[in-house]
This record gives sequence, structure tokens and C-alpha cells, in this order.
Amino acid sequence: MEKNLDAKPYNFFEEEAYLKKGWIRVADFCHEEMKKQRQYAIRYVLGDPPEIPALALDPKFGEPLRVAGEVGNFECVIHPDDIEEFLKRYHKFINER
Repeated sequence: MEKNLDAKPYNFFEEEAYLKKGWIRVADFCHEEMKKQRQYAIRYVLGDPPEIPALALDPKFGEPLRVAGEVGNFECVIHPDDIEEFLKRYHKFINER
């Protein structure tokens, strides 16, 4: 499973480029929408550790979403058009557990 649909590794230097294109930090909405701190919310986007699924990327949850990030750095951005779908997947996953 490919972790980055932009085909570039994400790092702190690239974050500004994504933000200039209108992408949104997961940290900007995770506390209110997911009731999680960013370091825990990002795990559900990118799927790490292995027991947490990559809700944004794993095809079994639907079409892969446009995200870029790195779990170890607790940073992740998501395309604004994909936030609603990601949150829908997240809440469905949590409610089915």
C-alpha cells in the first residue's frame, strides 16, 4: 500500500507548499471533529501502528484520499475536498468497533 499519493516524501519543508495550495493540517480539525490530539488522529489518516487502519489510504475503505504526512513527526495535511470523506470513514470505523 502506497503511503503518499503525491509521490513525494512529506517533510517540514514541504508543509508550507501544501498549505499554500490550500491543503489543511489534520491538527487544525482533529480535536474538534475527532476528539483526538493530532499525534493520535494522524495514526488514523496514515495507518500507524499496524493495528490502526489507514482510513485515508487503504482501498478497503474506498478511493484513496489526497494526504501527505509522516506519523513520526506528528504532521499531516489533507486536501480540503477530502476532509469530509475522511471524517465519515473515521466516525464509521469508530462506531463499528
